[in-house]
Amino acid sequence: HIMLFDILVGASLGYEHVLMEDLVNIQATVNVYYGIGYAQVKHYDKAARAFEKILNNPDFKNEKLKEKALLEVGNNSRKFFDFSKAIESFLGLYKRNPVNESSPAALFEAAQLLENDGQYQNAARWFEEYESAYSARDNATTSLYKASSAWKKASNSAQTQSSQRSARKEEVRLLKRFIDRARKQMNTKDGELVLKSMVRLGELALKNNRPAQARRYFQDVVSFFQQGGYSPDSPEA
Repeated sequence: HIMLFDILVGASLGYEHVLMEDLVNIQATVNVYYGIGYAQVKHYDKAARAFEKILNNPDFKNEKLKEKALLEVGNNSRKFFDFSKAIESFLGLYKRNPVNESSPAALFEAAQLLENDGQYQNAARWFEEYESAYSARDNATTSLYKASSAWKKASNSAQTQSSQRSARKEEVRLLKRFIDRARKQMNTKDGELVLKSMVRLGELALKNNRPAQARRYFQDVVSFFQQGGYSPDSPEA
């Protein structure tokens, strides 16, 4: 009798566990529909909160849906101008699963939002991370240029000479990386950015009191300009 009782109790507990899983899944599905519905009527804050409930439920184990929820929280938070939450969610998706099909766009968007928010060093870090993680994507090369641009902004807003020097050093490093990669995989858009990068390297060399180095960079600009057949009225010319 004791053994039969134990079996019945075990079976009931197992059934309860299955039932709880079903309830959790139903609740998550309801939150998805709420989130989609709120987004369609442009109640982006409510949409984000609906998807957040999926993320905040420790009993919900569906990783694919949690990743979807992170993306939706990011998208809806951005539309509601809650950029901090958008950045957190986009980076959360990338960190959770870099191979999710939405992770590249999420990471790039997070870096851009950080740059728009004046967090230039963090933006540069994630733009460079993008190139490393998704080197085969079309905009991987451009992400290096954007990382260098973020360091340029960090330099311009630096409060001390030391931090400005550090920012310029990082900018130079990334400009060189960008030029090296772009010249191996040249297209028209990257060609224009290469010219701008060479000019910028020359300007930085002048600021660092290295006229001979600056002259070499500007000579490279002229050579590259002539080889590429760029318009004579371009700013780089």
